[in-house]
Amino acid sequence: MKKRIFFILLLVSLTLVLFSCGNTDSDESFNDTSESSLFASEESEISEESETTEESSEMSFATSFPDPLEVGFEKYPNPFLGFAADPDIVFKDGKYYYCYSAGGSIFVSSFDDLGEATTHNAARVLSPIEGEPWARDIWAPELHWIDGHWYIYFAGSSGSNEYHRMFVLKSKTEDPMGEYEAPIKLTDPTDKWAIDGTVFKYKGELYYVWSGWPGDENVVQNIYISKMESPTELSGKRLILSMPINSWEKGGGKPLVNEGPYAIVDGDYLTILYSASGSWSDEYCIGQLLFMGGDVLNSKCWKKQPQPILKATKEKFYGPGHCSVVPDKNGVLWMVFHANLEPNKGWAGRSGWMYPIRINENGVVEVVLY
Repeated sequence: MKKRIFFILLLVSLTLVLFSCGNTDSDESFNDTSESSLFASEESEISEESETTEESSEMSFATSFPDPLEVGFEKYPNPFLGFAADPDIVFKDGKYYYCYSAGGSIFVSSFDDLGEATTHNAARVLSPIEGEPWARDIWAPELHWIDGHWYIYFAGSSGSNEYHRMFVLKSKTEDPMGEYEAPIKLTDPTDKWAIDGTVFKYKGELYYVWSGWPGDENVVQNIYISKMESPTELSGKRLILSMPINSWEKGGGKPLVNEGPYAIVDGDYLTILYSASGSWSDEYCIGQLLFMGGDVLNSKCWKKQPQPILKATKEKFYGPGHCSVVPDKNGVLWMVFHANLEPNKGWAGRSGWMYPIRINENGVVEVVLY
């Protein structure tokens, strides 16, 4: 009788562990599988997690951001920038800053109003140095103000795509257009291919999210997350948040892509916007991962929206993706992204676009097109 009770209790305990939102041990398998079976095993696990994700009865999706449909907004002309790839705009102390890469360097420009975005006054904050592991193919720099310093997160390589890794610059002053310290490599123990890093603070903890390969071959890009020891150091292993498993995430053929994550945080509310499908295709689009409460590092605690929140819209744009989010001076949030004016233009025709967004009662981001 005692043995039977023991085994029943053991089974109950194992069941609770397996289905607990707070458990992250199952994510370890994502990083330890052979290349040949890696995609299949990850797809199976994420699919199961999507089915078991449940909204916490205590989770609130209320935010303090004004609803543009209620308070109104200025209709800025689109596209607002001629050529723009992976546009990143931030707002601090009454100023807007646009961080971007061009000609192998990183620049930061400033302007007073969201509708006045410019590169005319841009300062070069990083120039390539031959022989450095970050000096070639610098992609998608992001500017963040963290604890008294500016940090720029970017991807760079030594000359070939498979060597892309993440790096970070730390400002020497409080001026984002001023001098920065030398780039620091930012990686987890796997040291796999990695791009599109972003950072956010939630409940006092700092997290880093990026797009990476599960192995050493260019077949799929997943979204990974790790806690940070500091703005220039990860504190642990990478854990997977998302991979391209839906049909709308597989446009453009291989490699299959989840990339360009960007977080919105407001009190308890946390969501990550990301890009899916090939960036070279008209099917490139923006999806949403919504945190449902529990452990930020566990993919079971996130809900992927079943459809993209922004995709190609005839007569407007094609292949929208890689967004950042910035408030206007009235507090209304705007999604800044790149897209093409015409179909089938690939990477060459990308320009900068922006539209206001609202967050509905279910926590889902809605883009207000005009």
